[in-house]
Amino acid sequence: QDITSERQTQEALSQAERLRSVGVLAGGIAHDFNNLLTGILGQASLVKLRLQQRRPIEKNIDSVIKAAEHAADLTQKLLAYAGKGRFELRVIDINQLLADNRLFLQTLIPARVRFVLQPAAHAAYIEADPGQIQQVVMNLILNAVNACAENGGEVHVQTRPLIVTNTPPPTIAETPLKPGEYHTLIVRDTGKGMDETVLSHIFEPFFTTRENGRGLGLSATLGIIQAHHGGLHVSSTPGVGTTFYIYLPATSAPSAPKPEAHTTATVSATANTILLVDDEAWVRDVVEDGLTSFGFRVFTADNGREGLILHKAHREQLQLVIVDMQMPLMSGAEFIEHIRYEDPNLKIILSSGYSATDIEPSLSNDSHIWFLQKPYSVEQLVWVVNQVLQA
Repeated sequence: QDITSERQTQEALSQAERLRSVGVLAGGIAHDFNNLLTGILGQASLVKLRLQQRRPIEKNIDSVIKAAEHAADLTQKLLAYAGKGRFELRVIDINQLLADNRLFLQTLIPARVRFVLQPAAHAAYIEADPGQIQQVVMNLILNAVNACAENGGEVHVQTRPLIVTNTPPPTIAETPLKPGEYHTLIVRDTGKGMDETVLSHIFEPFFTTRENGRGLGLSATLGIIQAHHGGLHVSSTPGVGTTFYIYLPATSAPSAPKPEAHTTATVSATANTILLVDDEAWVRDVVEDGLTSFGFRVFTADNGREGLILHKAHREQLQLVIVDMQMPLMSGAEFIEHIRYEDPNLKIILSSGYSATDIEPSLSNDSHIWFLQKPYSVEQLVWVVNQVLQA
Protein backbone atom coordinates (compact mmCIF):
# COMPACT_ATOMS: atom_id res chain seq x y z
CA GLN A 1 0.00 0.00 0.00
CA ASP A 2 2.91 2.37 0.75
CA ILE A 3 4.29 1.69 -2.75
CA THR A 4 0.87 2.40 -4.31
CA SER A 5 0.53 5.61 -2.32
CA GLU A 6 4.03 6.71 -3.31
CA ARG A 7 3.29 6.00 -6.99
CA GLN A 8 0.04 7.99 -6.82
CA THR A 9 1.84 10.89 -5.17
CA GLN A 10 4.53 10.84 -7.87
CA GLU A 11 1.91 10.74 -10.64
CA ALA A 12 0.08 13.67 -9.04
CA LEU A 13 3.32 15.66 -8.86
CA SER A 14 4.09 14.83 -12.50
CA GLN A 15 0.61 15.91 -13.53
CA ALA A 16 0.98 19.15 -11.58
CA GLU A 17 4.33 19.81 -13.25
CA ARG A 18 2.84 19.18 -16.70
CA LEU A 19 -0.04 21.55 -15.96
CA ARG A 20 2.43 24.18 -14.73
CA SER A 21 4.45 23.86 -17.95
CA VAL A 22 1.29 24.08 -20.08
CA GLY A 23 0.21 27.14 -18.10
CA VAL A 24 3.56 28.84 -18.63
CA LEU A 25 3.44 27.98 -22.36
CA ALA A 26 -0.14 29.24 -22.78
CA GLY A 27 0.59 32.39 -20.80
CA GLY A 28 3.73 33.12 -22.80
CA ILE A 29 1.99 32.60 -26.14
CA ALA A 30 -0.98 34.74 -25.09
CA HIS A 31 1.36 37.51 -23.88
CA ASP A 32 3.38 37.61 -27.10
CA PHE A 33 0.40 37.30 -29.43
CA ASN A 34 -1.59 39.93 -27.54
CA ASN A 35 1.30 42.36 -27.90
CA LEU A 36 1.51 41.64 -31.63
CA LEU A 37 -2.26 41.91 -32.09
CA THR A 38 -2.27 45.22 -30.22
CA GLY A 39 0.22 46.54 -32.76
CA ILE A 40 -1.70 45.12 -35.73
CA LEU A 41 -5.11 46.40 -34.59
CA GLY A 42 -3.70 49.77 -33.59
CA GLN A 43 -1.94 50.30 -36.91
CA ALA A 44 -4.96 49.06 -38.89
CA SER A 45 -7.23 51.56 -37.11
CA LEU A 46 -4.68 54.29 -37.84
CA VAL A 47 -4.74 53.31 -41.52
CA LYS A 48 -8.53 53.70 -41.55
CA LEU A 49 -8.26 57.11 -39.87
CA ARG A 50 -5.45 58.32 -42.13
CA LEU A 51 -7.36 57.26 -45.26
CA GLN A 52 -10.25 59.44 -44.14
CA GLN A 53 -7.79 62.30 -43.57
CA ARG A 54 -6.01 61.56 -46.89
CA ARG A 55 -2.69 61.20 -45.06
CA PRO A 56 0.18 58.78 -45.96
CA ILE A 57 -0.30 55.22 -44.68
CA GLU A 58 2.77 53.35 -45.97
CA LYS A 59 4.55 53.48 -42.58
CA ASN A 60 1.49 52.03 -40.83
CA ILE A 61 1.15 49.24 -43.40
CA ASP A 62 4.84 48.38 -42.97
CA SER A 63 4.28 48.10 -39.21
CA VAL A 64 1.34 45.73 -39.73
CA ILE A 65 3.43 43.52 -42.03
CA LYS A 66 6.33 43.49 -39.56
CA ALA A 67 4.07 42.51 -36.65
CA ALA A 68 2.49 39.74 -38.73
CA GLU A 69 5.96 38.45 -39.65
CA HIS A 70 6.85 38.34 -35.94
CA ALA A 71 3.64 36.36 -35.29
CA ALA A 72 4.56 33.94 -38.09
CA ASP A 73 8.02 33.53 -36.56
CA LEU A 74 6.45 32.73 -33.20
CA THR A 75 4.26 29.99 -34.70
CA GLN A 76 7.30 28.51 -36.45
CA LYS A 77 9.14 28.37 -33.12
CA LEU A 78 6.13 26.66 -31.55
CA LEU A 79 6.12 24.06 -34.33
CA ALA A 80 9.87 23.60 -33.92
CA TYR A 81 9.40 23.07 -30.18
CA ALA A 82 6.87 20.35 -30.98
CA GLY A 83 9.19 18.81 -33.57
CA LYS A 84 6.74 19.81 -36.32
CA GLY A 85 8.64 22.68 -37.92
CA ARG A 86 9.06 23.44 -41.60
CA PHE A 87 11.81 21.10 -42.82
CA GLU A 88 13.39 20.84 -46.25
CA LEU A 89 16.05 18.21 -45.77
CA ARG A 90 19.16 18.04 -47.89
CA VAL A 91 22.78 17.02 -47.42
CA ILE A 92 24.81 19.94 -46.08
CA ASP A 93 28.29 20.44 -44.68
CA ILE A 94 27.79 22.00 -41.26
CA ASN A 95 31.35 23.38 -41.36
CA GLN A 96 30.57 25.17 -44.62
CA LEU A 97 27.31 26.47 -43.16
CA LEU A 98 29.24 28.00 -40.26
CA ALA A 99 31.82 29.50 -42.61
CA ASP A 100 29.13 30.97 -44.88
CA ASN A 101 27.40 32.57 -41.89
CA ARG A 102 30.51 33.72 -40.03
CA LEU A 103 30.02 37.43 -40.74
CA PHE A 104 26.36 37.25 -39.73
CA LEU A 105 27.18 35.37 -36.53
CA GLN A 106 29.86 37.93 -35.76
CA THR A 107 27.19 40.65 -35.72
CA LEU A 108 25.54 38.86 -32.77
CA ILE A 109 28.68 39.27 -30.65
CA PRO A 110 29.14 42.51 -28.64
CA ALA A 111 32.54 44.19 -28.34
CA ARG A 112 33.18 42.84 -24.82
CA VAL A 113 32.84 39.22 -25.95
CA ARG A 114 35.49 37.32 -27.93
CA PHE A 115 34.17 35.03 -30.68
CA VAL A 116 36.10 31.92 -31.73
CA LEU A 117 34.94 29.69 -34.60
CA GLN A 118 36.82 26.40 -34.89
CA PRO A 119 35.30 23.97 -37.40
CA ALA A 120 36.75 20.49 -37.87
CA ALA A 121 39.42 20.02 -40.52
CA HIS A 122 37.27 17.78 -42.72
CA ALA A 123 33.77 18.24 -44.11
CA ALA A 124 30.93 17.37 -41.73
CA TYR A 125 28.01 16.16 -43.85
CA ILE A 126 24.57 15.85 -42.27
CA GLU A 127 21.06 15.52 -43.69
CA ALA A 128 19.28 18.57 -42.38
CA ASP A 129 17.32 21.72 -43.06
CA PRO A 130 20.02 24.41 -43.33
CA GLY A 131 17.68 27.16 -42.15
CA GLN A 132 16.73 25.20 -39.03
CA ILE A 133 20.35 24.36 -38.22
CA GLN A 134 21.30 28.00 -38.67
CA GLN A 135 18.49 28.85 -36.22
CA VAL A 136 19.97 26.40 -33.70
CA VAL A 137 23.43 27.96 -34.01
CA MET A 138 22.01 31.46 -33.64
CA ASN A 139 19.90 30.51 -30.60
CA LEU A 140 22.89 28.95 -28.84
CA ILE A 141 25.19 31.88 -29.63
CA LEU A 142 22.60 34.38 -28.40
CA ASN A 143 22.23 32.35 -25.22
CA ALA A 144 26.02 32.35 -24.77
CA VAL A 145 26.25 36.10 -25.43
CA ASN A 146 23.53 36.71 -22.85
CA ALA A 147 25.53 34.70 -20.30
CA CYS A 148 28.60 36.88 -20.97
CA ALA A 149 26.74 40.19 -21.10
CA GLU A 150 27.57 41.33 -17.57
CA ASN A 151 31.32 40.74 -17.37
CA GLY A 152 32.33 39.91 -20.94
CA GLY A 153 33.98 36.63 -21.86
CA GLU A 154 34.40 34.23 -24.77
CA VAL A 155 31.99 32.36 -27.03
CA HIS A 156 33.64 29.35 -28.65
CA VAL A 157 31.97 27.38 -31.47
CA GLN A 158 33.52 24.20 -32.82
CA THR A 159 32.65 20.98 -34.60
CA ARG A 160 34.17 17.52 -34.39
CA PRO A 161 33.29 13.98 -35.48
CA LEU A 162 31.96 11.41 -33.03
CA ILE A 163 31.44 7.66 -33.21
CA VAL A 164 28.71 6.45 -30.86
CA THR A 165 29.10 2.89 -29.61
CA ASN A 166 26.98 0.94 -27.17
CA THR A 167 27.80 3.58 -24.54
CA PRO A 168 26.32 6.78 -26.01
CA PRO A 169 26.97 10.23 -24.53
CA PRO A 170 24.29 11.66 -22.23
CA THR A 171 21.47 13.55 -23.95
CA ILE A 172 18.19 15.21 -23.03
CA ALA A 173 15.92 12.51 -24.42
CA GLU A 174 13.96 9.46 -23.37
CA THR A 175 15.91 7.29 -25.82
CA PRO A 176 19.72 7.41 -26.18
CA LEU A 177 21.57 8.08 -29.43
CA LYS A 178 21.75 5.07 -31.72
CA PRO A 179 25.22 3.66 -32.45
CA GLY A 180 26.79 5.21 -35.54
CA GLU A 181 28.67 8.23 -36.84
CA TYR A 182 27.73 11.73 -35.75
CA HIS A 183 29.00 15.28 -36.05
CA THR A 184 29.12 17.30 -32.85
CA LEU A 185 28.45 21.03 -32.69
CA ILE A 186 29.82 22.53 -29.47
CA VAL A 187 28.96 26.03 -28.25
CA ARG A 188 30.86 27.03 -25.12
CA ASP A 189 30.84 30.28 -23.17
CA THR A 190 32.78 31.62 -20.19
CA GLY A 191 29.77 33.44 -18.78
CA LYS A 192 28.04 33.29 -15.43
CA GLY A 193 26.90 29.66 -15.73
CA MET A 194 23.78 28.09 -14.25
CA ASP A 195 23.00 26.10 -11.14
CA GLU A 196 21.14 22.78 -11.25
CA THR A 197 17.76 24.38 -10.57
CA VAL A 198 17.96 26.76 -13.53
CA LEU A 199 19.57 24.10 -15.73
CA SER A 200 16.65 21.73 -15.20
CA HIS A 201 14.18 24.28 -16.61
CA ILE A 202 15.97 26.05 -19.48
CA PHE A 203 14.25 24.02 -22.22
CA GLU A 204 10.77 24.81 -20.93
CA PRO A 205 8.92 27.29 -23.17
CA PHE A 206 8.94 30.84 -21.79
CA PHE A 207 10.93 29.82 -18.71
CA THR A 208 12.58 32.91 -17.28
CA THR A 209 14.75 34.17 -14.45
CA ARG A 210 15.46 37.80 -13.68
CA GLU A 211 18.76 37.50 -15.48
CA ASN A 212 17.64 35.44 -18.45
CA GLY A 213 15.34 36.42 -21.28
CA ARG A 214 12.02 34.73 -21.99
CA GLY A 215 10.79 32.99 -25.09
CA LEU A 216 11.08 29.83 -27.15
CA GLY A 217 14.72 29.93 -28.29
CA LEU A 218 16.13 26.95 -26.39
CA SER A 219 12.79 25.09 -26.47
CA ALA A 220 12.73 25.39 -30.26
CA THR A 221 16.39 24.35 -30.41
CA LEU A 222 15.65 21.09 -28.59
CA GLY A 223 12.65 20.40 -30.84
CA ILE A 224 14.69 21.00 -34.01
CA ILE A 225 17.50 18.70 -32.89
CA GLN A 226 15.14 15.90 -31.92
CA ALA A 227 13.26 16.27 -35.24
CA HIS A 228 16.63 15.73 -36.96
CA HIS A 229 17.09 12.49 -34.95
CA GLY A 230 19.94 14.08 -33.04
CA GLY A 231 20.72 14.68 -29.40
CA LEU A 232 21.55 17.55 -27.09
CA HIS A 233 23.47 17.77 -23.84
CA VAL A 234 24.30 20.79 -21.70
CA SER A 235 26.71 21.20 -18.80
CA SER A 236 27.14 24.34 -16.71
CA THR A 237 29.01 25.56 -13.64
CA PRO A 238 28.10 28.82 -11.88
CA GLY A 239 30.86 31.37 -12.33
CA VAL A 240 32.65 29.24 -14.95
CA GLY A 241 30.35 28.94 -17.97
CA THR A 242 28.09 26.70 -20.03
CA THR A 243 28.65 24.21 -22.85
CA PHE A 244 26.03 22.89 -25.26
CA TYR A 245 26.72 19.68 -27.22
CA ILE A 246 24.61 19.05 -30.33
CA TYR A 247 24.89 15.57 -31.90
CA LEU A 248 23.64 15.19 -35.50
CA PRO A 249 23.76 11.93 -37.51
CA ALA A 250 26.49 11.93 -40.16
CA THR A 251 25.75 11.09 -43.77
CA SER A 252 27.68 10.62 -47.01
CA ALA A 253 28.80 13.46 -49.24
CA PRO A 254 26.13 14.52 -51.76
CA SER A 255 26.42 13.21 -55.29
CA ALA A 256 27.21 15.72 -58.02
CA PRO A 257 24.00 17.31 -59.32
CA LYS A 258 22.94 16.45 -62.84
CA PRO A 259 23.01 19.34 -65.30
CA GLU A 260 19.55 20.79 -65.79
CA ALA A 261 18.11 21.77 -69.13
CA HIS A 262 17.46 25.50 -69.24
CA THR A 263 14.04 26.45 -70.48
CA THR A 264 12.39 29.74 -71.12
CA ALA A 265 8.95 28.62 -70.02
CA THR A 266 6.57 31.41 -69.13
CA VAL A 267 3.06 31.41 -67.79
CA SER A 268 0.55 32.26 -70.47
CA ALA A 269 -1.83 35.07 -69.62
CA THR A 270 -4.66 32.93 -70.96
CA ALA A 271 -3.79 29.88 -68.84
CA ASN A 272 -4.19 31.25 -65.34
CA THR A 273 -7.37 29.66 -64.02
CA ILE A 274 -7.11 28.46 -60.42
CA LEU A 275 -9.48 26.70 -58.04
CA LEU A 276 -9.07 27.71 -54.38
CA VAL A 277 -10.57 25.45 -51.69
CA ASP A 278 -10.27 26.72 -48.10
CA ASP A 279 -12.78 26.83 -45.25
CA GLU A 280 -11.42 30.11 -43.83
CA ALA A 281 -13.10 33.17 -45.36
CA TRP A 282 -10.14 35.37 -44.39
CA VAL A 283 -7.80 33.15 -46.38
CA ARG A 284 -10.11 32.90 -49.39
CA ASP A 285 -10.55 36.66 -49.55
CA VAL A 286 -6.86 37.55 -49.43
CA VAL A 287 -5.78 34.75 -51.81
CA GLU A 288 -8.51 35.57 -54.34
CA ASP A 289 -7.79 39.32 -54.17
CA GLY A 290 -4.05 38.73 -54.38
CA LEU A 291 -4.17 36.36 -57.33
CA THR A 292 -6.69 38.39 -59.32
CA SER A 293 -4.51 41.46 -58.77
CA PHE A 294 -1.78 39.61 -60.67
CA GLY A 295 -4.06 38.61 -63.55
CA PHE A 296 -5.20 35.15 -62.42
CA ARG A 297 -8.78 33.94 -62.67
CA VAL A 298 -9.92 32.31 -59.42
CA PHE A 299 -12.86 30.09 -58.46
CA THR A 300 -13.36 29.68 -54.70
CA ALA A 301 -14.99 27.01 -52.54
CA ASP A 302 -15.31 26.92 -48.75
CA ASN A 303 -15.25 23.11 -48.47
CA GLY A 304 -14.13 20.05 -50.38
CA ARG A 305 -17.59 19.06 -51.59
CA GLU A 306 -18.19 22.47 -53.16
CA GLY A 307 -14.67 22.25 -54.56
CA LEU A 308 -15.53 18.98 -56.33
CA ILE A 309 -18.59 20.61 -57.92
CA LEU A 310 -16.50 23.54 -59.18
CA HIS A 311 -13.78 21.19 -60.42
CA LYS A 312 -16.32 19.19 -62.42
CA ALA A 313 -17.88 22.36 -63.87
CA HIS A 314 -14.59 24.02 -64.85
CA ARG A 315 -12.26 21.05 -65.28
CA GLU A 316 -11.21 21.95 -68.82
CA GLN A 317 -10.18 25.47 -67.74
CA LEU A 318 -8.28 24.65 -64.54
CA GLN A 319 -4.48 24.63 -64.51
CA LEU A 320 -4.03 24.59 -60.74
CA VAL A 321 -5.82 23.85 -57.47
CA ILE A 322 -4.87 25.39 -54.13
CA VAL A 323 -6.40 23.40 -51.27
CA ASP A 324 -6.22 23.60 -47.49
CA MET A 325 -5.14 20.43 -45.70
CA GLN A 326 -7.49 20.66 -42.69
CA MET A 327 -11.16 21.35 -43.49
CA PRO A 328 -14.54 20.20 -42.13
CA LEU A 329 -16.84 17.94 -44.19
CA MET A 330 -13.95 16.78 -46.38
CA SER A 331 -10.21 17.06 -45.74
CA GLY A 332 -7.74 18.25 -48.34
CA ALA A 333 -6.44 14.70 -48.72
CA GLU A 334 -9.95 13.34 -49.37
CA PHE A 335 -10.64 16.12 -51.88
CA ILE A 336 -7.43 15.33 -53.77
CA GLU A 337 -8.23 11.61 -53.74
CA HIS A 338 -11.56 12.30 -55.46
CA ILE A 339 -10.24 14.58 -58.21
CA ARG A 340 -7.23 12.34 -58.89
CA TYR A 341 -9.54 9.70 -60.40
CA GLU A 342 -10.65 12.15 -63.10
CA ASP A 343 -7.59 14.42 -63.29
CA PRO A 344 -4.39 12.52 -62.35
CA ASN A 345 -2.00 15.20 -63.68
CA LEU A 346 -3.68 18.34 -62.35
CA LYS A 347 -1.17 20.48 -60.45
CA ILE A 348 -2.06 21.00 -56.79
CA ILE A 349 -0.69 23.26 -54.07
CA LEU A 350 -1.50 21.81 -50.66
CA SER A 351 -1.47 24.55 -48.03
CA SER A 352 -1.59 24.31 -44.25
CA GLY A 353 -0.58 25.91 -41.01
CA TYR A 354 0.90 22.55 -40.08
CA SER A 355 4.19 21.15 -41.33
CA ALA A 356 4.85 19.36 -44.61
CA THR A 357 5.97 16.38 -42.52
CA ASP A 358 2.31 15.84 -41.57
CA ILE A 359 1.29 15.17 -45.18
CA GLU A 360 0.19 11.61 -45.91
CA PRO A 361 2.87 9.59 -47.77
CA SER A 362 0.57 9.06 -50.76
CA LEU A 363 0.40 12.83 -51.21
CA SER A 364 4.03 13.65 -50.48
CA ASN A 365 5.10 11.12 -53.14
CA ASP A 366 2.82 12.67 -55.78
CA SER A 367 5.04 14.61 -58.20
CA HIS A 368 2.12 16.90 -59.11
CA ILE A 369 1.62 18.15 -55.54
CA TRP A 370 3.52 21.04 -53.96
CA PHE A 371 3.33 22.26 -50.36
CA LEU A 372 2.94 25.86 -49.19
CA GLN A 373 3.00 26.51 -45.46
CA LYS A 374 0.85 29.21 -43.92
CA PRO A 375 1.25 32.06 -43.23
CA TYR A 376 2.51 33.52 -46.50
CA SER A 377 2.45 36.91 -48.17
CA VAL A 378 0.74 37.60 -51.50
CA GLU A 379 4.17 37.98 -53.09
CA GLN A 380 5.25 34.56 -51.78
CA LEU A 381 1.99 32.99 -52.97
CA VAL A 382 2.27 34.42 -56.49
CA TRP A 383 5.91 33.34 -56.73
CA VAL A 384 5.03 29.75 -55.77
CA VAL A 385 2.03 29.69 -58.14
CA ASN A 386 4.21 30.84 -61.03
CA GLN A 387 6.88 28.26 -60.19
CA VAL A 388 4.29 25.46 -60.11
CA LEU A 389 2.61 26.53 -63.35
CA GLN A 390 6.00 26.62 -65.09
CA ALA A 391 7.12 23.26 -63.68
